[in-house]
Amino acid sequence: MPLNSSTSTAEDGTASSVRNYSQSAGCSTEQILTPVSIRKIKSSNDDTPGFRPAFSSQNEQGTFGGTEVSAVGPTVHELDPYFTTVFGDNGTAFISNCDYNVVIADPATDTNLKKNQQRANIQGVRTQALRGPMILSGWGFDIGDMPVPAQQNNPFFFDSNMINQRSYWKTGPVHLMWDDQRQVWCGGNQMVCGTLSGKIEAPSDPNNPTSFVVNLLRRDSRQAGSKPGVSVKLIPLPYPETIEVVNRDPTLDYSGDESGKVFCICVRINYEWLPIWVSCP
Repeated sequence: MPLNSSTSTAEDGTASSVRNYSQSAGCSTEQILTPVSIRKIKSSNDDTPGFRPAFSSQNEQGTFGGTEVSAVGPTVHELDPYFTTVFGDNGTAFISNCDYNVVIADPATDTNLKKNQQRANIQGVRTQALRGPMILSGWGFDIGDMPVPAQQNNPFFFDSNMINQRSYWKTGPVHLMWDDQRQVWCGGNQMVCGTLSGKIEAPSDPNNPTSFVVNLLRRDSRQAGSKPGVSVKLIPLPYPETIEVVNRDPTLDYSGDESGKVFCICVRINYEWLPIWVSCP
C-alpha cells in the first residue's frame, strides 16, 4: 500500500487524503505519544499520567525495588529511564551523566541537559511516552516459531510478497500486561527457578491453599547451555532471594528432608507464585 505524504500545510494534506483515502494514512502525534511526569522520588500522589512507586509483595524477598521494595524482578525503580536506581542511589548518578539532550526538567534551568550545570538537583521531568496499546505492523515469527506472513501452500517459508508489499504484513496491537505491584508493563508472566526450603503441605481444596518457600537460583548468561559432561551452575545472588509459593493442588505434598535438593519452577499468576514443576523424590 503506497502512502501519500506531504510536507505542506495541514489543509493541503487533508484535501489530499480525502481525495485519495485508499492511498493515504496519517495521524496527529497525540495518537503516537502521550505526555508523562516522572519524579526522582516517587509518590502515589505524583501527577498523572506518570510513574508510581512499586509496592512490596508479601510473598517474595528479592534484590529489586531499591530500599523501599523487595521484589525478585525489575521494578519501575530499576527501569526508570531518567532516574534508574541500578547504580545504588536514587537516580542522581544517571540523570547527571546520561547522554540525553533535551527534556523539560524540574527545576527548569535549561531544557538542554548538557547546558544544565545543576543536573544532580533535578527532581523530575516532563517527557513523552508511547501511547498504548501500541500498534505494530511487520513480519517476523509466530508463537510457534513459524514465519509470518508465510506462503499459502508452505507455512515453513516467508511469502516473498512481504518484501515490498506491506499489505501482507501482520498488523495488530501489542499485548503487554500491567504488573501493578512492580509498576511495569510486562511481555509475559514472570517465571523463576530454585530449590525447595522445607516441606510442602497439601491443601484441603484449591480455595484453602498452603504455601512453601523456594530459594531462587540464577545463572551467568555468558555460560554455555547445559549438556552432558559440561557443568553449568545455577547460583544464588550475593543477597538471598526467596519466594513464598502458593500450593492450591490437593495432590501436591512433600514431607521429606531434602531441603536444598528439590528443584522447583514457579510462575507468577494473579499476583501469586504458583508451582509448575516440583521434582519431589
